[in-house]
Amino acid sequence: MAADLGNQDFRLGDVHVQPSRLVLAFGGGERRVEPRVMEILVLLAEHAGETVSRDDLRSTLWDAYVSDDAIHRAIWKLRRSLDDHADLVETVSKRGYRLAVAPQVDATLPTSPAATGGGLARYVGIAISAVLLAAVMWVATRDVPTPASPPAVLDAEFLPFSSMSGYETKPDIDTTGANVVFANFPKEGEGALQWDLWIQPLGGGPARRLTRTPAHEMSPAMSPDGKRVAFTRMMEQRCEFVVLNVATGQETPVGVNCGAVHGRMDCCRMIDWVDESTVLATRRESVGEPVRIYEIELATGGVRTITDPPAQSDGDVAFALSSDRQQLAIVRQRTIEKGDLYVLDRRTGGLRRLTTTSYPISGLAWGADDRSLVFGWNRTGTSALWQIDTAGGEPWPLRTVGMNASGPTVRGDNLIYEEWKSEINLWEVDLATKAATRLVGSTRWDWRGSWSPDGEQLAFVSNRGGDAEIWLMAGNGGSPRQLTQGGRQIASAPVWSPDGEWLAVSIAGETGLDIARVEVATGVVESVVTDASDEREPQFAPDGSSIYFSSNRTGRWEIWAVELAGRRIARWTGDGGNSARAATDGIWFVRPGTPGLWHQSAIDAPARLVDATVEPAGPADWTVLRDGAGDLVFYVRWDQQHSGWLSRFDSVSGSTTDLVQLERDDGVKEVFGGAGLWVGRGGSSAVVSSVDLSHSDLWLRRPRRPNSPQQ
Repeated sequence: MAADLGNQDFRLGDVHVQPSRLVLAFGGGERRVEPRVMEILVLLAEHAGETVSRDDLRSTLWDAYVSDDAIHRAIWKLRRSLDDHADLVETVSKRGYRLAVAPQVDATLPTSPAATGGGLARYVGIAISAVLLAAVMWVATRDVPTPASPPAVLDAEFLPFSSMSGYETKPDIDTTGANVVFANFPKEGEGALQWDLWIQPLGGGPARRLTRTPAHEMSPAMSPDGKRVAFTRMMEQRCEFVVLNVATGQETPVGVNCGAVHGRMDCCRMIDWVDESTVLATRRESVGEPVRIYEIELATGGVRTITDPPAQSDGDVAFALSSDRQQLAIVRQRTIEKGDLYVLDRRTGGLRRLTTTSYPISGLAWGADDRSLVFGWNRTGTSALWQIDTAGGEPWPLRTVGMNASGPTVRGDNLIYEEWKSEINLWEVDLATKAATRLVGSTRWDWRGSWSPDGEQLAFVSNRGGDAEIWLMAGNGGSPRQLTQGGRQIASAPVWSPDGEWLAVSIAGETGLDIARVEVATGVVESVVTDASDEREPQFAPDGSSIYFSSNRTGRWEIWAVELAGRRIARWTGDGGNSARAATDGIWFVRPGTPGLWHQSAIDAPARLVDATVEPAGPADWTVLRDGAGDLVFYVRWDQQHSGWLSRFDSVSGSTTDLVQLERDDGVKEVFGGAGLWVGRGGSSAVVSSVDLSHSDLWLRRPRRPNSPQQ
């Protein structure tokens, strides 16, 4: 047994393991790994020749009980990081894991900075304190060359900054570090169910409400002198930019519309000041266009376009200006499931891409040194704060408290972020009695559910095990079981094949969203369509021989079909298509950003607008039942109060009927739009996803002060 390997570099065959840097080096390159993955590898190396059981891994490396699924995922990540050397980690059936080779410690190896202490404990201490996030926080890992000497550690403490009713979001610290402005959406009491702006001293003290109108005020940004707040005011079918004097409460409309409004508000998501007379803001010019970043002159209302994202993308949904206002960090979102970080040099116009990812990004901010970005990243099933050096390299995770951290803002040594707590469950609604029954639930997300054709199994997506995977539950109840493994990040509702043997899904691939099918009996995932573009919303054809899906491979979203036997792909639509469902003859489909239900009888037939009023809440929130004589189209829609309804369009009579208001005190609390809709049992019941618990608070991370307790 080798000793103290967490304290020194060693080799496993051709792999050079550097625990303190969280690096595996082989084949002329380096791979960064997560701290837990490195801990597992070190523990296996320290017990070379022995089998390390799952219980040993659990008791040594985790502070609390974790499931075997969590250990399986960690081992999978280790093998994936080892690439062609994955066979170094062997599975001992029903016992645990062991290394295939013994570690070799070579004094000639370049060794990472030494630590004090013993074994894994010493490794963990070095991994935590190896690098300083300049003037912001210490981190658990970092993708930069090892410094000549270990930097000093900025110890940190975490304090709940704001814990109001409902949601607190979009914090912004003024340039002096004195105050924080944020938006709040209370669920009860004064101002309930509307967004208002508040301001609160960073150093402590009561919050003060800044706005009190019936409209929604959001996206606040403090001016450089800390005396004004720019924000958006969203009203029914109208959205505007406003500047508020913090001391007097006087408001000055800018005279520029926030962007296109259609159904649910689609307005400005972010504002920041360039100087005292100019702001940058995101907005969508018209329905179906991507979000762009604009520069707005406050005095004149003059508008200038700053970015021009691809037409088929969701656009540049978030940004952050460096302290010198010359570097613009951007979240460019291809779809809601996939975003990447870019940096635009405002002096030269040069645009650099920092990430290539298959995970959603929620908020970003520059680090205090203007050389790194802090951002919310949903990489492991829940959002967490990560950091990346703008010079390049892989992101590394930041220490926070709580779950689902996102929306960071940084000023000097202080970091404020949003902590979200939510619980999403599956409910089945009886369309005759209107009664709702919870099918499955946990303290995490259980959503995107559908019953098998024979009604014997419920397939759904859940992150209860960490990653978003497919789970199955028997129709007569019982505990759900996980079907897919390996962190594939399921990005759509699982759709059953007519014979009930397969599930079609959209998954996060290396360069985009791909179409796959999962064998129900084994959980094996089989790729069907893999491309550099994004493919989503798969649906089986009635005979199960092909899958309809939407793709942006031509530059805009269209409906395509792939034959499962030969993988031949053919395009159905030519003027836009966002998602399709099989019809008695041909397909039904909807178009991006445009209300209306369309029908196309054959692949070479013209598309026909059938009903211009049908508007599903999202591309996934509708389904079709075929009965031979005609089709019934069921869809979730929002009313003017943003309450969810289940409605039905009858293709024979051409009539539309509201069947049930889904959100009620005794059932579905809040429809989770975009999570899909299943209707079956002869059209008598529906399965929807409900946000049964949700709120967000603001947390402050700052340097630990004297006599503060350890956290």
